[in-house]
Amino acid sequence: MLDEQNRFITDASHELNTPLTSLKTSIEVNLRDKNFNTGKAKEVLESNLEDVNNLQFLSAELIKLTQYQDQNNNLQFEKFHLADVIQEAVEKVKSQAKKKNISISLILQKFI
Repeated sequence: MLDEQNRFITDASHELNTPLTSLKTSIEVNLRDKNFNTGKAKEVLESNLEDVNNLQFLSAELIKLTQYQDQNNNLQFEKFHLADVIQEAVEKVKSQAKKKNISISLILQKFI
């Protein structure tokens, strides 16, 4: 049980750290941009809002998980397509990659 708890803490920490790192990087990069304008500010805020929404979702899911654990470990799992998760992650970093002349190409297949 202790190993499971440690693994959970590690996984949860990683999942929370990903959007936080994205937020921090976005803010730091744009603060250094000498050509930062209102248009870019709106774009950055929209991206940051998406990351905040992801953090809220993760937080809510962690609360649900503790509630499930209180109910004799009756967890409910759902299926998802990993390709969708990867595509979403790529979309989040695409604009930052473009600024650095980095091209991202993605070829995914969904298996049923």
